Amino acid sequence: MQKLIARIVLFCVLANQTIVYAQSPRDEAAAAAASANITIQGFVSTPSAGAVVPGLTSAPPETGYYGNPSLSTLSNARVSACASSTDPACQAVSSGISSAVAPKPPLGPYDPAIAGVRDIANDPGSILGDLTPYYAGCTTSTVPTAGGFETRKCDRYAALGMLRCSKKLTGEVTRGTSCTPGTWINAGRVERNPFDEMLVQAYCDPTRSDGMQTYRFYAHGGRDSCIGWQTRDLPVSGVSAFQVLAPLSPHWEGRCVNPFYVAVAPSPGCSGSNCDFTFKFGEPTLGTDGTTIVDVGPFVLNSSIPRPNGAVTVADTWDNGCASLEANGGFGACTRLSGPSCVEGPSTKKIQGQDVFAACWEYQSTYDCSGGSPPNECAPLAAKGCTLQSSACREAVPDNPTLCGIFQDTYQCPTSAGSTTVVSNCSPTCAEVTKPISPALYNTQSCYSYLERNLGQTCQKSLDVAVTWTCPAGSTAGPTRDDAPPGSGTWTCVQPQQKPYCDPPLTGPTTALLPPSTLQDVCTDPASGAVTVAPIRAVDVVVPAIAVEAENWANGCAGLEARVPPGKLPPDGVDTPIRGPVAGGVLNKCERKTSACTVPAETRVINDHPVTRSCWGFGNSFDCLDLSKLSDCANPRVGECTQSGEPACIDSDASFTPPICTAWRTDFNCKVRDAVFSTVKDCGPEQPPADEDFARTVAFMEAGREAGRYLDPATMRVFKGADNRCDKRLWGLVNCCNQAGSGSGSLLNNASVASTATTLYKAAFSTYTHDALFVADAPEWVMSAFESLAGGFSGFNSALAGVAAGDISVMSFLSSLSVFAWIAIIMAIIQWSGILDCPESSQVTAMKREARLCVDLGEYCSSNSIFGSCTKRTRTFCCFNSRLSRIINEQGRAQLGTPWGSAQSPRCDGFTIDELQRLNFAAMDLTEFYADIVPTMPNLPAAIANQTSRAPSCYFGNGKC
Repeated sequence: MQKLIARIVLFCVLANQTIVYAQSPRDEAAAAAASANITIQGFVSTPSAGAVVPGLTSAPPETGYYGNPSLSTLSNARVSACASSTDPACQAVSSGISSAVAPKPPLGPYDPAIAGVRDIANDPGSILGDLTPYYAGCTTSTVPTAGGFETRKCDRYAALGMLRCSKKLTGEVTRGTSCTPGTWINAGRVERNPFDEMLVQAYCDPTRSDGMQTYRFYAHGGRDSCIGWQTRDLPVSGVSAFQVLAPLSPHWEGRCVNPFYVAVAPSPGCSGSNCDFTFKFGEPTLGTDGTTIVDVGPFVLNSSIPRPNGAVTVADTWDNGCASLEANGGFGACTRLSGPSCVEGPSTKKIQGQDVFAACWEYQSTYDCSGGSPPNECAPLAAKGCTLQSSACREAVPDNPTLCGIFQDTYQCPTSAGSTTVVSNCSPTCAEVTKPISPALYNTQSCYSYLERNLGQTCQKSLDVAVTWTCPAGSTAGPTRDDAPPGSGTWTCVQPQQKPYCDPPLTGPTTALLPPSTLQDVCTDPASGAVTVAPIRAVDVVVPAIAVEAENWANGCAGLEARVPPGKLPPDGVDTPIRGPVAGGVLNKCERKTSACTVPAETRVINDHPVTRSCWGFGNSFDCLDLSKLSDCANPRVGECTQSGEPACIDSDASFTPPICTAWRTDFNCKVRDAVFSTVKDCGPEQPPADEDFARTVAFMEAGREAGRYLDPATMRVFKGADNRCDKRLWGLVNCCNQAGSGSGSLLNNASVASTATTLYKAAFSTYTHDALFVADAPEWVMSAFESLAGGFSGFNSALAGVAAGDISVMSFLSSLSVFAWIAIIMAIIQWSGILDCPESSQVTAMKREARLCVDLGEYCSSNSIFGSCTKRTRTFCCFNSRLSRIINEQGRAQLGTPWGSAQSPRCDGFTIDELQRLNFAAMDLTEFYADIVPTMPNLPAAIANQTSRAPSCYFGNGKC
């Protein structure tokens, strides 16, 4: 129930927002009712409707009004019955009657509106021009027009001799505009790195005349900013001293950078057709007092934009008082003695409130007109019967400033009566005229060329130990093995050694201490006990042989290890690469990413000898930058595409000086939809123009419906989008950021959806939404819509719950909905698209882009390897479940100054209720949405016939009608 209340509240909020641009209370009521009806109608059903709608009856007395020939009698009875009633319906009746009989302010015969109508009625041709070309089969008649007066000016020369005349520059100011009024102009950006930047924009106001220009400033990082746009006015005359403008706080390196400012350095400002300012961003430098900011840095932006109030053009129109003298005027020969000479300028004057510079504003010439009679251009006017109104001195005599040489006279001259042609009894000539509804739509698509990144190359290293036996030095025989079983044999050697001995009957040898205290080997006479020193002789002795171990690695990683730059190969078993700069440029190189022991420690008996090692084998993996070049630029793109500029380097090998480019992106401007036109009948200017408010009304109604149905109750935000991304991996030819369709005019359009989902299955949600593409991104937005659409099909709710829980894939869910023809269309597009090798998320993103639901936020390197080289680039989109929602986000964010975030940290969170109320929907360009309406305009005669047949039973509501 709380969700229902929240939605109804939001309906009312949006209805009030729309009223700002509505034309009458009726429009307000219609908007509110249309918005609330979708939610409320689900709670009204026979026979329980009476529990929801007080006083509901299936046969209200008003149903008898339909087709009744005596409506006046019934209405009078109704008015009488309502005279003393406080029923809301009666109050409406009473209010209507009061409004109808209320006195209206009188309009006099000289009211401007009446006078304008009278002028047109008296002489349509004089006001509207010749009307006859717009009509065929018209009756024309000539009627007289009354005479009048006109004002004429002429020059009258007072004397012969020396005459001076002037040619003066008057001019008319034409102000051009270099931007769209009311929009923000990108005035420059400066990067800290590919993800952190500072932005400047200027406001386009061509009518501003107070000498100021509005700028706004913003600084953000990968996680946006801690302070929003800051707006300041700067003098167009320039800035003469360093000035701090505003604090900013970008989110850099995991924190809000503070203090951080934007300042303006001494700048020339706006002159001619450009505005030039130098802006500085960064942390402040304080003066000797420890508080005054004397500089900001280190980021500097030299901003230059076309002047928003446009360049001023002065038409070269001259008041030439020398014309008669130059042509000799028919009064004798005049000889120019001097001039033309500039007597005023160079200087600046105010013309129509605008400072205008001219090298010369007035030229003077002197003529000698000694022969003939003084010229008088005014004589013909006087002879014509014109009346002199005024006379003023135009030029003085050169040698006598007190004497006027040329007068300028003003006359009022009569004009003759005439006639005009009156057109009547015309039948309009109608012709079918094709008018544009929406221009062609374009988007940016990209392809990539790059040195191949060969990632995750695995290899094995195994240890083999060979054991051999050898004899100690001096051995005379061996090594010799005994006859023991394999693996347990004993290896010995024969070695001659010098040893003491005793010949019988002597015993020994033994050791004894002989004088003088020397320990020696001795023999003992058993009979006498005498002890003598034992003699020495050579004897063969059996000794153990020595085992010799020799290690031999079967190195399947040798080729990859050889491509690792010197000093950058860690010992086997170490997973952490050795970071740091590479000594010297090596373009064809590898980096070992992992190393793990695959044959653990054990003791092996080799050639009768036990051998123990901590690891007998390693499995390693390497990422490599190869010299082979790959490109997906030969793959087809959606629409009619034209390359935009030269390929741009997007990744470089920094071990070279200068760095060598290893990857390039080529952008294309692609027409994904032709211009949309509508053919209408044009019957000439006498016919009222077509109602251009219809499409806007439909757009507002759809906006209200979507705002209510897709309210996120957790955050109370509307027109919310989803963060969708796709990848371009720089090691293969598949570009997962390709779009889904095979060209412009994809079947994934509203006409297909409307003709299937609505007609065949009576969908309870708008055909301008694409909910099925968003079940994995935001199931809370679409659960109720899908339950209304397909709740009658068994297994549907469990399938949708599975998607929400992540138990089944989006594609499996779409397949389960294949009973709907438009879902089948989506599946067909997937089959045609060529992106089946990409992750499911990229496939869904591609379909959303094909349906024109997404805003492109750019790309970033999402995976680095090979000593910093990028291996994967990710493109980010904010996608919305309807085109109208996307359009409102695009233009609404521009009105509010709300950023989209960055490709790494997008902001697709829609609008709060407060932000929604501040949006000016009337200022939005909704022509793209209007173009979606054109192919599915209702069949008006069929609709009238259908409603006429239902009217008797549906009059005054009757439940759900």
